[in-house]
Amino acid sequence: MEYASLCWMSASTTTLKLLDSIQSKALRIIGVDEQQARMDLTIPSLHHRRQVAAASVFYKMHTSLCPPDLKALLPKPYVIRRATRTSLSMPSHALTEPVSRTLSTGRTFVHVAVHVWNGIPDCVVGEITDYGAQPFKSRVHQHLLGL
Repeated sequence: MEYASLCWMSASTTTLKLLDSIQSKALRIIGVDEQQARMDLTIPSLHHRRQVAAASVFYKMHTSLCPPDLKALLPKPYVIRRATRTSLSMPSHALTEPVSRTLSTGRTFVHVAVHVWNGIPDCVVGEITDYGAQPFKSRVHQHLLGL
């Protein structure tokens, strides 16, 4: 399920809105709005699920269980070249964001996932271990929900 949601990272905004509208229709059939679905029924939005899945894949790419050819796709760690407010606020696990000159390239998995990964604080990422993916997913889920 996790990897199936990632293939939609490079989809157009129109396509993603169509998928989100399907979830909205399902919630209307159930008889709840999105806010109530998130709070009472713990049904997150599809965008939220895509972000958690992207961060989880990057987490797994940092472990020793990841195949070397997949690990080679990880961007280089972020290096502070000048002391600015933005650079000093980056977490220690931050990666360099790839340069994109087109909108379609900017929507690809690596570009979107690096942005999500860099937005997660160090306390949420914690220590990266080979068997700690599920607790990490829970922490990211809680962080992105703002709980």
